[in-house]
Amino acid sequence: MRLMYKSAPVVCLIFLMLTVRLNGQELMDTYPGIPIISYSWELQWYSGTSYQHKKDAGITAITATMVNDTMFSLTKTVGLKLLPYPGDSVNAGYMVSKYTDAAYTVWEAEGDGNPENEATLERNDTLAAVYNDNGTYCIKTNYDSLSLSEEGVILSGPGYTQQDRYIFQDDTSATANIRQYTASFRIKLKEVTPSGRPQNLDSIICRLRVYAKNDVRDTITLGDNYITVRDLELNSWSLKSVQYSLNNIFPSYYTNYASSTESIRHIPGRKPYARYINGRLFRSSTDEVKYAERIFFEVTWRKVNNYEILVDNILVHDQRGIKIKADLEEQHDLIDEINNTNDYSRNYNKLTVSGGDYDNTVAGWMAIDEPPTIDNYEPIRYIDSIMSSESNGKRGLFLSVSGSWDGRYGGNGNGPENAVIFEEMWKRMPLRFSTLNYYPFKSDTLSLTYLKGEVNSNMIENNLISMSGKNPNYMFTVQVGRWMDENNQGLTTKLTKEQFLYLTNIGLLCGAKGICFDNYFNLRDTNGNIKADGLYDYESGIPENHYYTLRDTISPRMQGLFGKAIKNLNQESSQIDLDLRISNYTDEYIDSVKTNGVGNDTVEVDIGIFSDSSNSDKKYLMLLSRWYNTNSADRYTFQFKTYRNWVIYDYIDSISRGSSINTNNKGYFEDTISTGDARLYRIYPVVKYGGELNYDETVTLETLTENDLTINSGNTLTVVGTYDCYKNIVVNTGGRLDLRAGSTLNFYNGSKIVVNGLFTANGKSDTLINVDFQSVSGNPLNGIFFGNNSSGNIEYCL
Repeated sequence: MRLMYKSAPVVCLIFLMLTVRLNGQELMDTYPGIPIISYSWELQWYSGTSYQHKKDAGITAITATMVNDTMFSLTKTVGLKLLPYPGDSVNAGYMVSKYTDAAYTVWEAEGDGNPENEATLERNDTLAAVYNDNGTYCIKTNYDSLSLSEEGVILSGPGYTQQDRYIFQDDTSATANIRQYTASFRIKLKEVTPSGRPQNLDSIICRLRVYAKNDVRDTITLGDNYITVRDLELNSWSLKSVQYSLNNIFPSYYTNYASSTESIRHIPGRKPYARYINGRLFRSSTDEVKYAERIFFEVTWRKVNNYEILVDNILVHDQRGIKIKADLEEQHDLIDEINNTNDYSRNYNKLTVSGGDYDNTVAGWMAIDEPPTIDNYEPIRYIDSIMSSESNGKRGLFLSVSGSWDGRYGGNGNGPENAVIFEEMWKRMPLRFSTLNYYPFKSDTLSLTYLKGEVNSNMIENNLISMSGKNPNYMFTVQVGRWMDENNQGLTTKLTKEQFLYLTNIGLLCGAKGICFDNYFNLRDTNGNIKADGLYDYESGIPENHYYTLRDTISPRMQGLFGKAIKNLNQESSQIDLDLRISNYTDEYIDSVKTNGVGNDTVEVDIGIFSDSSNSDKKYLMLLSRWYNTNSADRYTFQFKTYRNWVIYDYIDSISRGSSINTNNKGYFEDTISTGDARLYRIYPVVKYGGELNYDETVTLETLTENDLTINSGNTLTVVGTYDCYKNIVVNTGGRLDLRAGSTLNFYNGSKIVVNGLFTANGKSDTLINVDFQSVSGNPLNGIFFGNNSSGNIEYCL
């Protein structure tokens, strides 16, 4: 990582921000279960009763676009947390939205990663090579690779998306909201053979260029700068810049461009290459933000006698990006807004609430929704670091991230097409407080085959698993239902209960540590038609069906033992779309999972494996019944390996159950799971983690931890090897503990044997039994304790 070099204030501020903690959000850290967030957006439209409905449904925190004193008071009164997303400059905290909409990116000349899956500059290895210039990694031209006056491109890339104007606009003037970009190239001039006298001062030694490329690989120069030897200081780093704008370039260079004869989905009245603007839902067509899909920075070297050049990096920013980095007054105003203070006397939108109420209610602030360009990442990271530092870790930015069908920028029509979204995000802005938005149920007319591909490959593999691998504390946004435009295009599926439950459960199975629901309220058009499904219909005052599923099923689980367990477990692996009619699941404990499906029944499941961070040997299994299975519920049979006695703990029902024995003399367990629903189990053998022994069991080499082992009537535990016990062995009336010749029992931490049944330890003169209590404690029960109704036989036992 390099220090910035634009000016002295930037150097100091960047260094400061790199040292603060980025992931101190208390909503994630201290909430005991799985937090639930609802997207409520224009909450100022709704009365106080709707806040209580949210609380009753088990919502933990809500988003809101325009926060005022009344809204804050209603939120605080019912005990909800608040995540403001201010959309206009008259709202509290608007500077958070404004500056997470800024652009600021440093592209390293030596590369920022693997070009196969990351956004990076690429060099011409024939003309230049990576070079260490006194600790600064850069690239240096290969002097002998060109003849004098020959030229060649030594550096170019990354081909990524930039916007022509701001999403969050300060005013209504067209020019004020156009982004003015600067690309600053950090270059050094060196002599091949030190001469002590400059020469060829007016010779052009390189060309710096910014250009755009369209889908048919045409290019257009946005700005360039020809650099002469005189322009560079020998043996010192220089900044040479190119200014450019993306306003009014040819339409074919914008993403999603289509000719008038092509049919694509876009908002009516807008150009087909423009996307709708955030902040305000409805703006005039003059306000639309256009996205140039592929922007490149290029360095062309022209060989001048006895000179070579070094390139360190390219700093790209717009006017807001450099201002929030370098303007101390602007940073002070930002701090005042995120802390709801007025220490610098310019926080004109300050809420009139106490500091304690503010700290207890505002869990964080929302960054720009679904940041569309890599240029947003550093401003988001920077503001999050300020927020975390200034609030002592209480608050941070909440980031809503858009998935794409292939998990890459190209899937959203952005560049660089091959770069993996979550690889790039985690590398440049490792935020903990973020949620993945992916809505797979697009239309009722899509076939099941299509939907399975959309869910399996696109949503799960390319997005959920990809994000989980980078951010172990991410959240997942559940699609509530339809989200349509004026022409009824978009998401047109009204979700079933099974689909709604499935989306919630698959997020958790893939490691999500929080759940968001989009949208909470039904949204209607001017004719009163519902265009976006919610959990609650405000106009009628009637909750939708999914509200009751959330309130009565999902929320109790998230707040209960299930949610507390999931939050603290590590997602290790998963098997997706397993057809139990023709396939099998097996692992170190489970021999098979069978189902009661018959005939043409469809019984397909997803299985996730979790581990405990305190003990990786503890395994947890989540089984999820897919939303399209034929029966409303199916019965699943787990057959176990090796041992006959098992404990199965169900974290949803909070029930601990023992295994049974089948005709093959193996332990098994059965449970019924509804379609779209899931169960989380911890499955473990009694001889390893304790519990009740209801069938005969033999131990050869094992360790007993966690709980006492109780041998029930009619059953025998036989020890033929070494058994290390950190918990007690209790032999109930009618039960038996049988130690065979040559066996060893080691007891630790004051653990003991309590015999109310039969204890036998029959060794031989040449094959002794060893029972070692390590150090006998002062407790008289430390050792072997025989009850009144017990009996035993001990021979050749140490």
